[in-house]
Amino acid sequence: MIETKKTKQFYSINNAVASNFSNISRMEYNFNNSTLTNIQTSHGQKCIFTPISLTLDWDYKNISESLRNNRIYFNFTTVGYTSKSFIIPDGSYTPFSLCELLNNVATGLNKTNANGGVQSDANGSLAWLAEFNPILQKILIRYTANVAVTVAIDTFFDDANGIKYNSTRWMGTTLSNPKTVTQTGQQIAVNEAFDPAPSPSVYPTNVCDFRTIDTIRVHSNVAKRFFEIKGGRLSSNDVLFELTAPNTTVGTTLVWENNAPELYEQEIFSNFDNMVIELKDRNGNRIDFFNECNFNMTFSIVREIEVADPKERLKNLQNLNQLGSV
Repeated sequence: MIETKKTKQFYSINNAVASNFSNISRMEYNFNNSTLTNIQTSHGQKCIFTPISLTLDWDYKNISESLRNNRIYFNFTTVGYTSKSFIIPDGSYTPFSLCELLNNVATGLNKTNANGGVQSDANGSLAWLAEFNPILQKILIRYTANVAVTVAIDTFFDDANGIKYNSTRWMGTTLSNPKTVTQTGQQIAVNEAFDPAPSPSVYPTNVCDFRTIDTIRVHSNVAKRFFEIKGGRLSSNDVLFELTAPNTTVGTTLVWENNAPELYEQEIFSNFDNMVIELKDRNGNRIDFFNECNFNMTFSIVREIEVADPKERLKNLQNLNQLGSV
């Protein structure tokens, strides 16, 4: 008779000890320990992997090329102006810091066309101003120069290479109505602010939402229990577990504790000595964390070890002695 016994050990990993690491969006751990899972037979023997707790610095680039939300398209219909997209540098933004960047002479919309700004093809007479209204929770980008230009800003569009960009969330528009109100005349700006403030009707429909990631999926090569529908078929995915992102935009610490271990257990039927952790959004894109962010996770491994029953071992030993005496 074979008896099954269980052992349980606890482990702690962090980004500092990862063997392959640039930032916490992807970490690789080499344990160099063949007995970590201790699977000794392919006949049903297994171990149980259970995450216990996780902490990470929630400071990611909420506007970035990886999220495809870092461009807005200025759609001109006036002769002498060429429609073009403006690229926002990857970064962690609030509505105020984004407006500051857009208004900056060196980094913003008022750079020359050649340097990535949004100006007239013939001259630099067009001037832009971005303003965040904290009461309405909306960003307004309007031109202030005394020129007659018809232009709307598109937040959901394909670039020249057919890549879809979607800035609707932080701009406050929708996929069904991604363009801002068409501008046909200047807005008067006094002391770098609109005066009087434009009426709410000229703002985009929804409030600005800079919390551009609301779900964190922890992926790992040890995950075997997560399934989702892809292409009309139920397919397995390497999601270890899923977390709700903090309510704050950026700049906080996420703390997660496993209060329902049975929901997150992973049965493992083969030895592994290498574990990969990836942090992605719900669309499968790795989250673009800043390099200084830290990650810590604690997990346990319960091993099932098959050993012979002591009475059976004694009986076998006696039989062996009897054979030896013949």
